[in-house]
Amino acid sequence: MNIGPDVVFSLYENMTEQKIISAFHGEFTQNVINMLLKQAKWDLTNRKVEVKTLKKTYGILVECLENILKHTSIINRKNVSNGKSEGIVLFSHNENDYIVTVGNLVKNDQVTSIREKIDFVNGLDRRALWDQYENILRTGSISERGGAGLGIIDIALKSGQKLGCVFKNYDDEYSFFALQITISSTQQN
Repeated sequence: MNIGPDVVFSLYENMTEQKIISAFHGEFTQNVINMLLKQAKWDLTNRKVEVKTLKKTYGILVECLENILKHTSIINRKNVSNGKSEGIVLFSHNENDYIVTVGNLVKNDQVTSIREKIDFVNGLDRRALWDQYENILRTGSISERGGAGLGIIDIALKSGQKLGCVFKNYDDEYSFFALQITISSTQQN
């Protein structure tokens, strides 16, 4: 495949228009995650972001990237099983907010469960989120994938905002799941 200058220029224009600071699409390994986190920290430090906002944003990125690594369905696209955790992450900025958007394929039978978890978390106020978090710590068990269900709650607590999510049907077996998290650089949590 030959990617011409028009495709590259179009990507450049779209990323500039959407104020995307950085983007990555591909296989998520621990080395890739470490590189993305290092780049994000450099970007935030270089922009002289307040330490509190930097820490919240960095923590959210850690959780999101680890979720892709741990929870991405092993996909079998076009009958080629690659056995890799594949996804996309976009890191953008507007006047007062940093936005982390992550996406990956999930099995269609997981869509309802994921949507219900996000809707549940979005329906809780800050105190109820903390109560839920502490309850899971006391009573939660670790799943076979290494989680106790704290990730979405942790992200919501750190961001202080409602989480955005979209599901787009990919094929008969998979849907593309995108999660968007906004971190306000002016909001005090």
